[in-house]
Amino acid sequence: MEIVITYGIVNGAAQTVTAAGKANTSQEIELSNLQPSTEYFYMVNGGAQHTFHTARAAGSTFTFAIQGDSHPERTKNQFNADLYTKTLLSAAADQPDFYIAIGDDFSVDTLKDVNPQTVEQLYINQRQWLGLVDAPVFLVNGNHEQASLANLDGTPNNVAVWAQTSRNTYYPQPAPDEFYTGNPELVEHIGLLRDVFKSHIKPRWKTPKGFAAKKEGDKSADTSKSGKVDKPKVPAVDKPKKPKADKAAKARGPVASR
Repeated sequence: MEIVITYGIVNGAAQTVTAAGKANTSQEIELSNLQPSTEYFYMVNGGAQHTFHTARAAGSTFTFAIQGDSHPERTKNQFNADLYTKTLLSAAADQPDFYIAIGDDFSVDTLKDVNPQTVEQLYINQRQWLGLVDAPVFLVNGNHEQASLANLDGTPNNVAVWAQTSRNTYYPQPAPDEFYTGNPELVEHIGLLRDVFKSHIKPRWKTPKGFAAKKEGDKSADTSKSGKVDKPKVPAVDKPKKPKADKAAKARGPVASR
């Protein structure tokens, strides 16, 4: 099928670009010669009109929104589709320049059978909601995605490959170039990770050995045969000690500031 992108500066003249595509398959089409710090509209095959904003000038303000731990699979004890929809529409009303999902939005933990099809369906399912934000979406892996280096076993038959390829297929993230940062290393059976955010709060891909995989000597952590996924073992973190109160200062009471 032919894909026709109609786009242009808001309230300005339109232009088109065409490309060959396949139904129900994500595809990247590059729009070139865009002006910086400018709002554009676009339509796909004459459908609904959407907008995006190119990179703003350094020092200028911008708007973004963040979500995490949406867990659509927890329909019985946590997830409410109507509330999730209202939340995303509220974010869309702020017209964010971009939107970040910081992890645990594609959880494989509750899947009865973990295989390429069931993992892929998690990513397809979220599109109905994340599309409501109507802004570029950037994904960060959480621990429940199980997309970590420790889960690789040298074959394409493991949950890390299934999760990462599904993410790259249905939510194409920018590859490292002159504008975007990211890991340029090619990962076997995946390709580029397309991890735009080079520094994560929790860098889930390069978790230490034993975080998602079992200890040496245990049964294999490969999920391709058993269909089970190991729960991540989160290393303990020392709690900071509370500073001792100054008895003299306590006796003096509060000090007024000028």
